[in-house]
Formats: sequence, structure tokens, C-alpha cells
Amino acid sequence: AIEIFGIIRIIDWFEAQNYVKNFGMVGLSYGGFYTLFASALETRIKSAVSCSFFNDRSTIPWSDWIWRDAAKKFFDAEIACLVYPREICIEVGDKDNLFEVNNAKSEWERLKNITTEVGTDWLQFVIFDGEHEFCKDDGPIKKMVQTLISE
Repeated sequence: AIEIFGIIRIIDWFEAQNYVKNFGMVGLSYGGFYTLFASALETRIKSAVSCSFFNDRSTIPWSDWIWRDAAKKFFDAEIACLVYPREICIEVGDKDNLFEVNNAKSEWERLKNITTEVGTDWLQFVIFDGEHEFCKDDGPIKKMVQTLISE
């Protein structure tokens, strides 16, 4: 919560500068965590790319990502829903040594089921050839930049 608060305060500062008006966020691993959660909470983030984080949290019982009774309310799919209608791209490596790609796929299926009424035009899910790293395809970042300059 403290890190997310800090991210929001940084956005406050940048917004106060006359040369900044639209915000995007990109993160890898823990940065992907912060990107997912900050984008869910902060509506000034118009587009985001969360890489090498999205997964089924019930399979990863790390105390800093799973807190008491969290699964009764929010897993990664539910957090991603809070970004709507803003854009988010979720990237996962097919050879990630920390997070099993099949668990990310199952969480993606849950997300698609949750969003049937609103659709998934605001979402992008990319499985790339790689490990626990950034996807080498710049397409999602270019799409984010296009969204930010067209606002």
C-alpha cells in the first residue's frame, strides 16, 4: 500500500507540472504487480503494460502478494477488472521460471468470463517466447503511447 501511495503521489507531482497530462505505466515482475494495482486504483493512468506478474495467486502463496482472505474478493483477474474502461496489456513469458504460464492462462480465462458484458477491447493478453522478462515486441508499448497522445 505504501508503494502504491508513493506512485500516486508521484503522479500528483507530475500532474502539477504544466508539461504532463496523460499517464501510462509499465512494469516487470514486482513492477508488473505495481502496474496492475496502481492502474486499478489510479484513474489518471490511462494505459498500462503489466509484464511477468499476472497469474493465479492461489498457486503462489507468497505473503507479500496474498494477504488474509484476499482470494474471497480479489485475485489478478478482479484487479484487472478495476482498470476498465482504461487499457491494460498483460504479458507473460511461456518459459517463465517463477510463474507457470498455464496458471496465467487460466486466470486470463477467468478475466474473459468476468468481462463478458463489457468485452475485452480494453484488454490485451500476450504470451511471448521468453522467461521472466519484458516481451521483446514493442507493440503494446507503442499502443500505450498512441493512447496517451490521442487523449
